[in-house]
Amino acid sequence: GTGGLKLSPEHKLQWAIAQGLSGHSDLTELIKRYPDSPQAERAYLRIFENINRGFAARTLSHNRRNATLLEKIFSQFTSRFPDSPQMERALLLRSGFNYRCGKKCQAIARKNDYSWRKYKSSKRRNTARRYFGFAATYFARVAAVDSIAAARFPASDTRMSAGVLLARSNIERDRFEQAQALLSGLLADGPGEELAVEIVSYAGLIHYHEGHYIEAMELLSQYAEVRFSAYEGWQRAMLFLGKSQHVMGDEEMAALTLAILSRVYPYSYYGIR
Repeated sequence: GTGGLKLSPEHKLQWAIAQGLSGHSDLTELIKRYPDSPQAERAYLRIFENINRGFAARTLSHNRRNATLLEKIFSQFTSRFPDSPQMERALLLRSGFNYRCGKKCQAIARKNDYSWRKYKSSKRRNTARRYFGFAATYFARVAAVDSIAAARFPASDTRMSAGVLLARSNIERDRFEQAQALLSGLLADGPGEELAVEIVSYAGLIHYHEGHYIEAMELLSQYAEVRFSAYEGWQRAMLFLGKSQHVMGDEEMAALTLAILSRVYPYSYYGIR
């Protein structure tokens, strides 16, 4: 026979990409056959992206297995391509996936911790301890990415985004003082508008949670204009601005703030709330 069609590394990569989440085996095969090629470098990144894209559709146990897989493949990637131009993107994909796994595990741990304290169930206590441990592992990886980003890409958007993920990890564990200190440091580094809105939205959330309503209002009101509404953090910022205004008795401004939020995003999580 004439044999199978021989595809170039580039064609193999495009074929694997075209398969979406089902292309993992073709991506790994490409990396195995052409380990130092530009296509292998891009295949690594596609694997990281695919692992992240499928998070919502998978069970936590599946995502935990994928977190282990991601760490293994990420180690290969950094060893083979230490100066890759894709490194910043790869770092954030690693951090983002581990944050999501940590958040899920932390929620399960909290639920079981509450149950065992209320009903004195040793089974619930053991489950809580186990999942707190899982969460700690994932959040430690988020911290590791932040350290790498701070060292290799200081004052960059990558470092800012990695820092936000670390701050969010601290929020999940009620480490509000640490999170606020980190967010304040990021703001001091002068992020662009989009990242500034996101950073401020979490800083304002912490101020509100801790009862620092005036500080929340002063911070969040800087980004209350609708021109910031395209940025991811704006909805969160507006919600906690309105809630802080309400607590402080400024009902007119609270109503206006929340009305603007619900008008711009009538069906979003924050707009409905």
